[in-house]
Parts: sequence; C-alpha cells; structure tokens
Amino acid sequence: MIEEFKSYFNMMPELLHSITGIDINILQTATNIVFYGIIYFFIIAIIFRIIALCKLFSKCDKKAWKGIIPVYNLIVLYKIAGVSPWFILIYLIYPISFNIAFIVQFLFSTYLYTKLAKKFNKGIGFTIGLVLLPTIFLLILAFGKSKYNSEKET
Repeated sequence: MIEEFKSYFNMMPELLHSITGIDINILQTATNIVFYGIIYFFIIAIIFRIIALCKLFSKCDKKAWKGIIPVYNLIVLYKIAGVSPWFILIYLIYPISFNIAFIVQFLFSTYLYTKLAKKFNKGIGFTIGLVLLPTIFLLILAFGKSKYNSEKET
C-alpha cells in the first residue's frame, strides 16, 4: 500500500516539470519531503491516539493495555460510550462500496462520539471536535478534568 502511494508521488515531479519547467531534481526532492512528512505525521498521530485511548480507558476503570490492541480498543471504546460493540461489523462495508462505507462510518462515528461526549458531560461543540479531530479531542478527554459518568443515560 505504501509503495502504491509512493508511486503516485513519483509521478508528480514529471508532471510538474512538464507544466512549470522547474528542475526535476528539485521537484523530486520536494515530493520526497512531502511523502515522508505525511508518513511521519500519521505515525505520530497513531502514537498519540494510542496514548489517548490508554489514558481514557484507565480513567474509565478499564485496563490501559486495552488501548494498544487495534480492534479490541474500538470494542472497549464502544462499551465505554454505551454503544453495542456489534457495530464494529460496520467496518465490513468497505468491500461493498468505498463511498457507501465512508458515509455510513462518518454517520456512525458521529453517533459514537456523541454518546462518548455525553458520558463525559460534554456538549455538541465537543462532539463536533471529536468527529473532526478525534485524536486531539480524545487527548483532551483523557488528560482533562472531565469525569466519566457510567450511569449517565445517553
């Protein structure tokens, strides 16, 4: 997958050279910087998300190590939000259609984050933040002063 992604970046210098006439070596260097910058950004985002989930789980009286295991951490997050973990099957829509899967998962993640925000006594603004910038707002939930209310009906 990364090689396929990189092949798109390898085509860019030639295209930009034909349009702008800029030296191809400069364009290749620039696309390499952008490519590796994107890769490093996502690696850092994943690390921060794992840290946020581990801290959030411990805040909710769950074991922190559950935030490290990829699919299991979603199941635990669903349980914390008060949503049935069977909804994880929604990720199986991808083979059918990417567009449909994207829309359904966006709507469902909005629902999940709404429930999660209510469990921490947060409003609609925080829910919008969770939907648009989930890693940052999960970090705020995890390290902030808000308390988890398992009794709250969502």
